[in-house]
Amino acid sequence: MAYKQNNRVAKQKKRAAIRRTKEQHSGTIAGRYYLTISKRQSHCVMCDCQIQKGGESVYRHEPQSVLCVPCAQSSKVDWRVSTRWEAARVRKLTPANT
Repeated sequence: MAYKQNNRVAKQKKRAAIRRTKEQHSGTIAGRYYLTISKRQSHCVMCDCQIQKGGESVYRHEPQSVLCVPCAQSSKVDWRVSTRWEAARVRKLTPANT
């Protein structure tokens, strides 16, 4: 088998494994809270404060809710850091190449 064909088969197997894992754990993932960067302006469901676009919020997909960080901390919500938040933090901490 040629290298390119071997590489393609390996990538297909990897994508299939990732897809299977996501399908198995989609319910668990949907119920978790995530610290994320807001894509659009929204409101906290507890205190009704305004969360600006680009601001930090704690998000849960199922049942859907958006909390501001102070409300999430006061209600002792256990959240995880989202990949979008991590990427934004890395971009902020990395000096620009000029």
